[in-house]
Amino acid sequence: MTLSSRPSVKLEMLLKLLAPFGLFCFFARDFISGATPLNLDSFANYALTKFYIDNLLQGVFPLWNPFVDIGQPFVSLVVLGLQNPLVLAVAVLVKAGLNFYHAYVGYLLLNLFLAGWGFFQLARKLLRHELLAVFCYTAFLFSSVGLNVFNQANLLLILVPVPWLFYFLLEFFEGFERRHFCGLALSAMLIPMSYLPFHALVLLGAFGLCCLLVVPGALLPAAKGLGVFLRKNVLLSVLAVTGLLTVSMPALTYRTFGDTEHFVSPYRRCIDKPREECPGILSDQRLGMTYDDVSSFGTIAERVGFRSLFSHLDKISYGIDGVWYLPAYLYLILLLAVPTRCAKLSLFLMALGAMVLTVALGQATVFDRFLYAAIPLFQHFRNKFFFIAYLAPILILLAASQLKAIFLDGDRPSPLLNSRAGFWLLSALHGLALGWLLRQSAVLATTLLTVILSWIVLMFVARRDILVLRPVLKGLLIVILLLEPAQVWGHYVHNARPFACPVASSSTRPVFSFQRHFAEAAEECLTRRYLYHYRDHQGTLTMRDVTWFSGLPLWMNRNLFYLMVRMPNEWLMRYLQFKLIAYDRVAEFGRSEDSIMQVMEAIHHLDDVAYVPKADARLAGFLGAAAAPEQNPPFAASGESALMKVLYFDVNTLRVQTNFPVDKFLVYVDSFHSGWKAFVNGVPAPLYRAQLTFKGVAVPAGKQTLEFRCAPPAGAWPFVAGTLSLLIFGLFSLWEAGAFKNSQAGGIKQQDRTP
Repeated sequence: MTLSSRPSVKLEMLLKLLAPFGLFCFFARDFISGATPLNLDSFANYALTKFYIDNLLQGVFPLWNPFVDIGQPFVSLVVLGLQNPLVLAVAVLVKAGLNFYHAYVGYLLLNLFLAGWGFFQLARKLLRHELLAVFCYTAFLFSSVGLNVFNQANLLLILVPVPWLFYFLLEFFEGFERRHFCGLALSAMLIPMSYLPFHALVLLGAFGLCCLLVVPGALLPAAKGLGVFLRKNVLLSVLAVTGLLTVSMPALTYRTFGDTEHFVSPYRRCIDKPREECPGILSDQRLGMTYDDVSSFGTIAERVGFRSLFSHLDKISYGIDGVWYLPAYLYLILLLAVPTRCAKLSLFLMALGAMVLTVALGQATVFDRFLYAAIPLFQHFRNKFFFIAYLAPILILLAASQLKAIFLDGDRPSPLLNSRAGFWLLSALHGLALGWLLRQSAVLATTLLTVILSWIVLMFVARRDILVLRPVLKGLLIVILLLEPAQVWGHYVHNARPFACPVASSSTRPVFSFQRHFAEAAEECLTRRYLYHYRDHQGTLTMRDVTWFSGLPLWMNRNLFYLMVRMPNEWLMRYLQFKLIAYDRVAEFGRSEDSIMQVMEAIHHLDDVAYVPKADARLAGFLGAAAAPEQNPPFAASGESALMKVLYFDVNTLRVQTNFPVDKFLVYVDSFHSGWKAFVNGVPAPLYRAQLTFKGVAVPAGKQTLEFRCAPPAGAWPFVAGTLSLLIFGLFSLWEAGAFKNSQAGGIKQQDRTP
């Protein structure tokens, strides 16, 4: 291939990728336009991403979310991989004039295209056949991967860097080139920045075991070649390892900032337990979960049955996250491959798929409890159905590998099709599949038509030269593949229409309200009634206070949840409606039941006494007044006044000017966390855990400036450093790729001048 021919080849390849992607966008047009908006975890992801980008556009790196469950760390920076530079595409699109909803959908589609492009490259590398690579890419878009984009975006986020990782891994161990090492390192750096890395680490572990089982002879040469490469490229290796460690720093920051000392996840630990038992369960402050916690739900075994692979696909629901779906033609190919000799690639993919499926099935297998006990990583994660993000591509590759074995042997029909016995055997399998489907209930017409057309193609391929049929075969393969998905998408879109609800999509600034209003608003929107924590996401999305409710929140201050369980809801809500309360008296509380009851009584009656776990000399005046008879309730600010006004507010900071006639103890009714600091007139002041769970500080009489500031160790720097590290290494990788092309071009030109 000459250099002059390369641009046309690349353009042709781009068109091959864009045509199926454009068809996918056509099927998903209602979701892309917003006629049927994002749902479930994709909606939650959208709310959190909008919260993050909105704050960035206002010059604030959000570390705290004051609008959800009376304040909590903004752990979504790590959980959803918002430090990944790719998410900044949302900000770019918003600045270009799109609203947040369409900008975010564009970001999702960009992720889907990048994942699909990487999968195409990997398929072409493994199968060494471009038509089959396009077949794999098309099946990828119309499988569970594409179907879950608009209601379970997390499945997509864990997938994006993985195909590229394996593609560059294969390229690197084939030639040990610097540019492929850079691509491999860059893909690895993206994994901890895209979503929780648990699923990718499990996949990599399974991949390593498969290498030991299926291709053990390749491991020693690969290890030797890697050793030689690392010795020759010490600086590059150190740079890659440093980058990987740097992008992993936010996860450690999340561990220290979202620690279990202050915050718990009742929803994860207590969802199937009586509410009154929950405090005892949450008293266990270890990082991991019990086996019952991680195995109670969230596995593929709970969601997928064998018959559901083919039956009742017209009922496929937008209200279920993690839907499993593969086009029927792929299952048919796997059935037809039964009499076919398996290549080593097929054996490898079978072993890899079996290992991943074993983990994804959870307690339905005998290995689940062993994995929980033997590997500490398995004690922290429960959503094992997320492995469908990897299972679908593995099965697609396996089907394509077997399709190649059945129909192609180089450029000729396979030996199986050359024999009369083989042809009739494959025909019998088609008949068996068709007969079984006809016996099932509610099988789509296109599923049956897929089997019939597949047999017709088989008949013509077996009777004629495949080279003559090549143009027709290309089209027929894609048509047969997409027959059923086209009908499934039609039902999916129709079934999603009841979930259409208005979604906030304009740029938002945080607003401080002196009072929270807890009046329940009538809400007829199906999504908002269907999604358990919709109100939490709505508060994050709009940066406004929303109705607080007593339930099982996803993430909450430990002591606040303890109060919520112990106190009648109306008592606590009457207190929580105020954000700033100034007290004349302070008392200490201990760990005894009587002491805690005193605090709850003070909250109930709104007594003029603030309780702190341990007082110091600065609170001596307040402590002396604690024994005085109660006369007036505390000053609970209901709005700006001569005594108090808000000077500045963002999600990390509250700055208040006070002008009390006497010394006061001010409680900011927002969850306490050791990452918060207090300042009086710019001077650091002790911050107390007041009323068991809120933030309190002593304020002198007269005009004072009081500031509460979220300032955890290292602040935003781990996230900034991780992003910069990834960008720098990405630019370096592009330079390496450019340098390789220049050297290759120079070599070709020199060769052209040689007589």
